[in-house]
Amino acid sequence: MLALWAAAWASDVDAVFAEARRAEADQRYAEAVALCHEVVDAAPDGGRAPTCARRIAFLERRRDADGAFAGWTTLERVRATWRGAAERAALLAQVAAVADDPGVAAVVRAEAAGWLAQQALDAGDAARAVAVTDGIVARGGLGDDPAVERQVRTVRALALATLGRDAEAVATEAPIRVPVDDAAHRPTPVEQLVAERRRRWAAWAAGAVLAGFGVAAAAAVARAPRVRTPWPAGLAVVLLGVGGAGALAAGWDAAAGAPVPWLAAGLGGVHVVALLALIRLEGRARAAMRVGAALATLAAGWLALWWTGSTAWVGL
Repeated sequence: MLALWAAAWASDVDAVFAEARRAEADQRYAEAVALCHEVVDAAPDGGRAPTCARRIAFLERRRDADGAFAGWTTLERVRATWRGAAERAALLAQVAAVADDPGVAAVVRAEAAGWLAQQALDAGDAARAVAVTDGIVARGGLGDDPAVERQVRTVRALALATLGRDAEAVATEAPIRVPVDDAAHRPTPVEQLVAERRRRWAAWAAGAVLAGFGVAAAAAVARAPRVRTPWPAGLAVVLLGVGGAGALAAGWDAAAGAPVPWLAAGLGGVHVVALLALIRLEGRARAAMRVGAALATLAAGWLALWWTGSTAWVGL
């Protein structure tokens, strides 16, 4: 009899817990909190109590000043319908109203601002993303929920880094960085963005070097008298070197061999163009062309690695 009573009692708790979860899913947050309190009160040592305690704490932080959940309900509804929405401007206005409403819970206002900032950043408007989060950061309303603080700080830091305000981005991200040993350090989102921007700048510079070399070589070939062109024997050395490096990389990771064709084409092309120009030049012009060929070789190599996402070959 005692076993039957215990089973029935546990079944009742499970039923209340299930109804609490349904209430939260249906955005009946006040009812969900009340039901979870019933679960905790009925079985404080039961298996459902810890989950209900966490949900109570989570929702209570999102309760408006008047005791309702209007701000949280609006934010959740907009996020649920955003992907397929046709009129997004109205939805953005609703979330902006939540973020600016002093009667809404601070953590909800912060989360609303973070969501708006993410939409702005996704749309390519980093300045708007920074502006949206300015007020939240100024009020210091980021410490109520670690997950929300991480969200807001991350999107704000990425927006600052996108605008080239790297020092501010690093300072914004610093409070949520997890301290680790140097050997275990992995680039943070801001570090990744800044590094990618620098790699992109380097690619533009490499392209300019390569274009300049091509123009100079073409001018040398056009101005100088025609001469007999020797067989580009050095091309074999270039291709062997690239092929060997590619084989080593592919042996470590099959995808790591992706830049090999581009490297072969780029370095081989620079070698052939340099040869055509050098056999027509003498003295300082020849020395200058050699320097240009060396720089163009580096530029072509970098472009091949950057284009295929293989800059790890050179530790970048």
